[in-house]
Amino acid sequence: MCIRDSTKVVGYHAFELASQDKMKEAWLLLQGALAVLPEDPTVLAILGELQIRSGAKDAGKSTLTRAIAREAGLEPTMKARVTALVGELEAESR
Repeated sequence: MCIRDSTKVVGYHAFELASQDKMKEAWLLLQGALAVLPEDPTVLAILGELQIRSGAKDAGKSTLTRAIAREAGLEPTMKARVTALVGELEAESR
């Protein structure tokens, strides 16, 4: 299994935990992934989205912006999703 596949598995599991209202567990899982891969754009994107869902919009936007800055590792669908979320946040703040 390559690193990209591993981050997909981590992301899927984090979203699954979040959908079960287990945000703390999802956050811990993502923090563990970031301890190993601190600049992984997929993990950053997922963390940013979960931060936004939990109400931490500024932190989420910052994390999503970090993910976009490392876009070379983001799949096109994830890049589009992250870019759209940042756009929505910027529109809300105007």
